[in-house]
This record gives sequence, structure tokens and C-alpha cells, in this order.
Amino acid sequence: LKESGRNSDSAHRYQLIAEHEGLFSHREDASYRRIEVLDLVRRKDPARFDEYVAAHERYVELNPDAAQVPEMLFAVGELSFEVDDFVKARDAFERVAGQFTAHNLAGESVERRARCYFREENFPEAERAAREALGFEIEDETRERALKLISFGIFKQAELAQDAGELAQSVTHFFRLAEEFPEGEAAQVSLYRAAENLRTLGREEDSAAVYKRLADTYKDSRYTTSALTLSSEILSSLGDWHGVAQNYEDLYRLKPDEPQAADNLFRAALAREKAKDWLKAKELLIEFSETFATDARLAQTHYKLAKVALEFGDEEDALARYRATWDTPAEGDEGIYRARAALAMGERDLALFRAIELKGDLGAALTQKETHLEAAMGRLVDVVGLSFAEPLTAAMYYAGEAFEQFKVAILESERPAGMTEEELEEYQFLLEEKAFPLEDSALEYYRRGVKAARKAKVYNEWVDRMYSRLEELVPWAYQRSEQTSAAWVSPPYPGQTWEVVQ
Repeated sequence: LKESGRNSDSAHRYQLIAEHEGLFSHREDASYRRIEVLDLVRRKDPARFDEYVAAHERYVELNPDAAQVPEMLFAVGELSFEVDDFVKARDAFERVAGQFTAHNLAGESVERRARCYFREENFPEAERAAREALGFEIEDETRERALKLISFGIFKQAELAQDAGELAQSVTHFFRLAEEFPEGEAAQVSLYRAAENLRTLGREEDSAAVYKRLADTYKDSRYTTSALTLSSEILSSLGDWHGVAQNYEDLYRLKPDEPQAADNLFRAALAREKAKDWLKAKELLIEFSETFATDARLAQTHYKLAKVALEFGDEEDALARYRATWDTPAEGDEGIYRARAALAMGERDLALFRAIELKGDLGAALTQKETHLEAAMGRLVDVVGLSFAEPLTAAMYYAGEAFEQFKVAILESERPAGMTEEELEEYQFLLEEKAFPLEDSALEYYRRGVKAARKAKVYNEWVDRMYSRLEELVPWAYQRSEQTSAAWVSPPYPGQTWEVVQ
């Protein structure tokens, strides 16, 4: 019947022989041949699939001691798995592994059982079964599949715990995966997800550490940039500027040719500055100025290098950096650093101006004092010309204060020896004639300063100081009521430019 192509009839005849109560000599052979014929049948008629699987089970029932029983049970498992009947497949694989532990299919069956559990989304059991499979002598390919099942099983357990809101448990699973399977992207994703969950749990410091671990371990990962950036964000909120600086420097060193390279190096330098790590801040700022010589923040860089130089007590280097700041073009808000540098140089000239005492050779001392005041005023005029609120109002105050101080210095200057009372009186008159116009100049700067501040709706300590001096010098013209003062006070606008009223 088989040879003539009548496969269904052949299968029926083989079944009769296999199940005949009085005939045993051909039972095993007939059971096996029935399976072969039904395989041909079901290929043409998929509806006979269940009959084909049942023939394997019947083989086992009729021939329990046959050598091919493990293969038949294994086939039942494989066939059931193909049609997603995972319960039946598991049962068959468990019978192979449990009854035929020494058979070469025992380990394969355990691995297949793990796959069934995984498809049933019973991930803890899938992991356990896959680990059990590793204890058998199995093919390399099967071992590789078992390891992947363990990895995927752990990851799925982590995801399910996360979805259930059990974030701490989820973190534990993600860590297990990253530690046991450090190679590959799954570990990278696990660390990233663990860091996210730790942050959600409020464990900010731990989260930042995991992001950093990810970046340090997998430098070429597609998660590195994001991990270091998020770690920096967390550490900055915690005030850990050393950590922030290291993260951004790592980003720069890892990807020096990326579009964000300049930003990363600059941020690293700023963080070192905030951490008061002056030596490292200086190194990074110098590297930035040399590597990105056309960057829009170059003036700011020189200015910050000047501030660092002052931290080291190097006033000459600071002055050179202030000059470099002023000489560097800057657009938009970056121009404020040129203004601040000019103000700093003006303050230095004012300090030299104040230090000169009008005594001894009065003519020479007066010339020196005027020279330093002229230099200072030149710097202050530069500040005013850039029209940034904070340095501008400071410059206007310093200018007015300098003229007041010059007036006092002249009036209190040392008197020449040997003068008669009449000569002293005449000398005093000449001093007053030279000194009091200086007060008018001071008043003019104060008036311009507060007028400009009012127009720009800016109020800061320098405006307050100018008002105080005006109230002292011309109280009849400047008296601030409580109501006026309350209306004046408002947050300053950093970087806002405004025009000085002439």
C-alpha cells in the first residue's frame, strides 16, 4: 500500500498490526512505519497533523522499552512546540529529561522546556530550566541558546517588575543581567534602565553612579553620551562639581570630533571652576582657547582664566588675561565678559589712583594721581560703551566715587611748609577751586547712572549706592520714599543690554 502511494490505507494497516493483541514481533516496526507514512500524509493534508503527533505518543505506549522512546517523546515536544502547544511540549520534554537522564537528548529537552516556559512568559521558570540545561553535556549551539534564554529571562523579569511598579526588584534583575552577561547590548540597556529606575526611586547618587559605570565600561556604546549627560545633570543638582567635570571631560576625550565637543570641554572647565579645582580649570580653559580658537565663548574663556590667575595670586597674568578678553570680539551676551574685563582693569587703575597720597612733591603726586584716574576713566568709558546692566552701573558708580575721592584727597592734601596765614588761606581757596568741580562731575555720573537704570527698569546694588550718594550730596533733589523704593526693587536681568542716557 505504501509503495503504491496509498499512504492513508498503509497507515491504517500499520496501526492494525501495531495494536493487534496477539502479534508482538512486528509491533515496534509497525508503530515506527506508521509514523513515517503519516508524515507523508500530513504534509499533503495539514489537518492530519494531530494524528501524526498522536502516532508518536502511541509508539511510546505500545513500546515502552524500545530504544527509540526518547526520540519519540522528543519529537512530540518539538511538534507541539511548533504549533504553540507549550503545555504538551513541556510535558514531553520533561518525560525525556526525567526518565532518560543519561540520554543525549536529556539536556536538549531541558533547554526546550526552558523555551516553552519563556514562550508562556513564565520567565523565572524559563531561567531556572535554562540553567539546569547547562549542567548537561549539550551541543555548543544548545548551550548558546540556553545562555540567551537566561539573559532574556532575567531581562523580562526586570521589565515585568518595572511594569508592576516594583522598581527596586527591577533594578536587582537588571544588575544581575549586567554582571552575569557583561558582553553585548543587553547589559548596556540593563544598566541604563537600572539607572532610570534608581532615579525614579529618588536614589539620585546611585543613579548617577550607574550611568557613569555604563559609560566607563562601554565607551563605544550608543548610550555613553546620554549616560554621561544624565549623570552630570544629577550630580550638578547634588552639587558634585568634581563628578560633573569628570563626566564632561570624559565625553570630550571620547568624542573630540563630535559637534558637541567644544560644549563638553567648556562645561568640564566650568565645573572645575565651580569645584574650585583651579589648576584643572586652568588646564581645561587653556586647552579650550587653543583648540577652539574661533569659538564664540573665547572672550569668556580669557575672562575666566583671569579669575583663576587671581586665585593663584598672579595679578600680572590676570591683567594679561583681562586685556586678552577685551581684545577678543564677542557677539551678543558674550560681550558682557569684555565689559567685566574692562571694569576689572578700571578697578586696578582706581586702586593705583587711590594709593597715591598728595604730599611731598605735590605737583608730581597730583600728576600721577590724575594719570591713573584718566586711565581708569578710559576703562570705565569702555564698560559704559558696551551697555550691559551690571558692569555699566558699577562703572558709573566707580566713576562718581573716584571724583569724590579725588576731591577729598585734594582738600586733605599736605600743605607746603613755611606759609604765612594769609598764604595758607589763599592756598586753601585754590584747592577748593580745583576740588569742588570734581563733586559736580561725581554728581553727573550718579545722575546719569540712576536715570539710565530707571529707563531700563534695572535695580541692583550699584544703583542703590548711587542713590545713596545722591541723597547725601543733594538731599533736596533725591529722597526715596518707601513706596518708591518698593516699586523700584525688581529682579535684575543678566545680560540685558541698555542705553546710557546722555
